[in-house]
Amino acid sequence: MPPQLRLPVALGMFTGLRKGDVLALTKAAIRDGKIWRRTGKTGQEVSIPVHPDLAHLLARAPSHDAITLSATSNGTPWTESGFNSSFNKAMAKLKHEGKIGDGLTFHGLRHTVGTLLVEAGCDLDTVRRWLGQKTLAMAIHYSETADTSDRMNQVIKKFDPLGSKART
Repeated sequence: MPPQLRLPVALGMFTGLRKGDVLALTKAAIRDGKIWRRTGKTGQEVSIPVHPDLAHLLARAPSHDAITLSATSNGTPWTESGFNSSFNKAMAKLKHEGKIGDGLTFHGLRHTVGTLLVEAGCDLDTVRRWLGQKTLAMAIHYSETADTSDRMNQVIKKFDPLGSKART
């Protein structure tokens, strides 16, 4: 992955923000160990803690004078079309090298974050708030492929359809 793409892709992977929101994040968006953003699509304000691995990537990101966190190799803020072109070329190269499969998109990172949050035990309202969604239905949409088998194992320990377990 080219150095100028690492940070915006990492921001997508660790936050689940949409591409436009990631590219618009300013350096001032990081305060008190969190990324603050009013999402462009829904207008919801999100406050996402900076994961330690993301903090490491932020610290090692190429230096530039742009107001945005992410910048092109020339140190200017990304345009969406410029980012799309660079991202698509990088994905095609990685696919050709056998490092990724078909269908990897920037927006897919949003689905991955929703899935990982559910698999980590987060409830749908937390997923909704993290992703800046207005409705639980969208949180369900972004996390529908989550593997919840471990949670179901915990449920069966509590499930008592015959009422034979001691009640409190």
